Amino acid sequence: MDEVGTAENRMAKQRLVAYVLWRRGREEVVAEKLDADGNWEPLKHIVRHSPVGPDWGYEGSGPADLALSILTDAVGAELADAFYTDFMADVIAHLRAAGDAIPRDEIVAWFKWRGVEVS
Repeated sequence: MDEVGTAENRMAKQRLVAYVLWRRGREEVVAEKLDADGNWEPLKHIVRHSPVGPDWGYEGSGPADLALSILTDAVGAELADAFYTDFMADVIAHLRAAGDAIPRDEIVAWFKWRGVEVS
């Protein structure tokens, strides 16, 4: 990726406010990104464990995919691969309600708590 692309990615991450989780009906989980301008964008589901989609509120394949998807978007694939199972156990498994949000600042703080600096 060129320097312009890298700078654009950094700017986009700085404008990101939170990841918000919803349920459509009883089963379908929707994860979206909210930016500082109030724009919504779907979070890409990275399929590694759960072909039926992401989920939250327990430790399992759906929450693992949600953790991987969020961290990949927030901090990049390398850190996501290294930490997504811990993030699932520490954060995703404890979310309870549709409409729960994970602010990007809390993701950065979670990494800092683990001794990892991210921007």
